[in-house]
Amino acid sequence: MLKNISIVILVFASIHFSSAQDKKFGIIGGANYSTLFGDIRDNPNFEIDRRLSFHAGFFADFQLSDKFSFSPRILYSSQGYKSSGDLSDFGVEPIPSPSEFENFIQYNYLNLPMVFSFTLANEIHLNFGPQAGFLLNTVSKFEGDGEEERSSANGDFKLDYGGLLGVSYNFSDEFFIELNYYQGISNISRNPDFRFESTNNNSVFQLSLGYLLF
Repeated sequence: MLKNISIVILVFASIHFSSAQDKKFGIIGGANYSTLFGDIRDNPNFEIDRRLSFHAGFFADFQLSDKFSFSPRILYSSQGYKSSGDLSDFGVEPIPSPSEFENFIQYNYLNLPMVFSFTLANEIHLNFGPQAGFLLNTVSKFEGDGEEERSSANGDFKLDYGGLLGVSYNFSDEFFIELNYYQGISNISRNPDFRFESTNNNSVFQLSLGYLLF
């Protein structure tokens, strides 16, 4: 449903593009601070923490009015989470030394944020809008028992969608900085092969630096 709403928003925004006087294009990138919320946090044997990674891509900016602008974007975004625990809690025998482990899960997405901005004061803007993402692949890295294991799997372009909210500041004619929070509402753990499945959603803070090319 949200995907259809996003398409409608994009179509209506496109109607204004032909009359928009100020059209800009540029590059954007920065840091991700991501995790998952949902059933994964119910397991008492390990802790879930945020993972620091990055995003990068391109954007367009269309001035719709004196206060509103629309910025469709295409981003490569590395997300996911990390977990930690003790192998002894899983009944591993014999208990290794050290028995602590860390597991890093990396979800690599092609994200399509559709960011609307409202000017609050001077060069400060409120950002909001929908976002759709397509999972490119998943990479996991396990560190424990003195060993390291790495594996990857195709993401099959599984759809993620949600909304973002944040603020941005233009500190020159070419550069801006922004802080956005994205909350997914689709269940990224869904699997049609299982009758009972867990429910988990992406949660990502993004600190970005943008540069206007022309």
